Amino acid sequence: MKKIFLSVMCCLILLPTYGQHSIKGKIIDSENAVMPMVNVAFLNQSDSTLVTGAVSDSCGIYSTSLDGGSYIIRYSYLGYETLYKSILVNADITLPIARMELSQTELEGVEITAYRKPFKLNRDGITADVPNTILAKQTTLNDLLCKIPGIQQRGDAIEVIGKGTPTYYINGREVTDQTELNNLAIDQIQSVRLMTNPDVRYHSEQRAVIEIKTKRLGEGLAFNVSGNLLQGNHFSQNYRMNGSYNYKNWDFFFSYNYDRGKKDSDLDIYQQTQSDTIWNLTNLSQKQIFNESHAYTGGVSYHFSPESEVGLKYEGKYSEGNTSSNETLSMIPDKGVSTFIKNLSDVSDKSVSNHFNLYYINDWKNGWKMNVFGDYLHKTDRSRGNIREWESDDAETSMDYHRKADWDLFAAKFSLSYETEKAGTFSLGYDFSHTSGTDYIEYIRALNNGRTRNTELKNSLYLSYDYTWNNLSLGAGLRYEHIRSDLRETNDSKSQNQTYHNFLPSVSLSYNTESLQQSLTYSIHTERPPFGVMNDNAVYTDRFTYQKGNLYLKQALTHDLNYMLFYKFLFFRIIPVRTIRW
Repeated sequence: MKKIFLSVMCCLILLPTYGQHSIKGKIIDSENAVMPMVNVAFLNQSDSTLVTGAVSDSCGIYSTSLDGGSYIIRYSYLGYETLYKSILVNADITLPIARMELSQTELEGVEITAYRKPFKLNRDGITADVPNTILAKQTTLNDLLCKIPGIQQRGDAIEVIGKGTPTYYINGREVTDQTELNNLAIDQIQSVRLMTNPDVRYHSEQRAVIEIKTKRLGEGLAFNVSGNLLQGNHFSQNYRMNGSYNYKNWDFFFSYNYDRGKKDSDLDIYQQTQSDTIWNLTNLSQKQIFNESHAYTGGVSYHFSPESEVGLKYEGKYSEGNTSSNETLSMIPDKGVSTFIKNLSDVSDKSVSNHFNLYYINDWKNGWKMNVFGDYLHKTDRSRGNIREWESDDAETSMDYHRKADWDLFAAKFSLSYETEKAGTFSLGYDFSHTSGTDYIEYIRALNNGRTRNTELKNSLYLSYDYTWNNLSLGAGLRYEHIRSDLRETNDSKSQNQTYHNFLPSVSLSYNTESLQQSLTYSIHTERPPFGVMNDNAVYTDRFTYQKGNLYLKQALTHDLNYMLFYKFLFFRIIPVRTIRW
């Protein structure tokens, strides 16, 4: 009798469930993009009372269960017109797609904020919208960047997978110092775009670019002070101060960053060299590195309109540091005499840089856009070192040296584009840069001194065309570079003159649907050695190791092919195919 009673009770409890039907549906906006977080209410048709509700997920899908009958569905989302539909439920139903339209009502004093998709893939790369997404909740820029597919953090540095360290741009202006990125607040960022295969509009040496667009703050005074204290093996500290004053069309801004820290670095090297004699090298190294820096920026801009502005910005930095190392080195041959060396070195360095940037940006709203940038950069580096060595017989040798480098850069960039209604977008641009500098090293009582003078003049011109038709986007461009490089080692009368004429094409193709986004790009880039290694100077490490530049290094051409795919939350990218011609 007890079992019969329990069975009857279970049937009574489950009976309403068996009488309900599954209701599913999907919601999109006027641009066919899925809409998450939309409120879906199911109302009784007779008296409009609420029966049940649901919320659309990140794919715009919602679902619930209802008894048979007639209902009214109400779709509501802030900033969109409320949508009503009537349905009759007598079986499991997959409802037609609901399309919601932006609200046309303007409310004075009310700011409407709508949810935005965080990532979008197009032929230029991956664009991430920051406001009203999970990216806006990050605390640092590195945390934000690491949420973008294809970017990872290695140590303290950001790296694009397969491309190495990226070049940063803020509002179209190239970033020359990492401190400017450290001072950038998350709530100031409008969007971030990652380009893993930059087209002809960018310098040919740049194989990965991160573009950051910022928002203009409202009128008034803004001031922010923050700091970090870290206690590990050593105590480190960082303080940042940012301020701005916006009045009508004028923006004034400044920032100051102080950083001080110390860290240990241990490196053990075991190496075997085989020739007529087999050499076994063991090098045990311990270093302690101290750094202190002051970075400061300031500037002013004037807005002719929301799409047009002119501005001047100054960036300065002073840093100094010290590196103390303790090395033990053994060189053991399979025959002959072994050598054991103890090496103590102490190197101090100072660096000062000053950077002025003048820019003008204009969007005429009739299809024409123009950007003009001018830069002057001066940098000075100084270092002094002392090296002491003890060999197997306890004989001590000591060496002092000092090194200095002075560099000047003048650069200008002009770009103009015209977007037509049906024929696509045409763009052209011109880049100019002149770099000159001297790298000097002097040893006391040892080695030959070196003084290398480097001068480079670069003129670049590019043309590009972009066209979008429905879900398909095409892009093609050609960049021409003329580079003249002169290097001269004054002490030894060595010289090297190089002239390059580079024609660098790029092609891009993307096809995007509601759930699938694809991009294919091909471009040719140049790889050129930095000025710091294009010299004839010899840097002494120990009696077996010298680090020396190469005056005769030349450029290489790199062919890059990239394929990227977004499917819902799945990201896939083919590692670039590279062919280098020396």
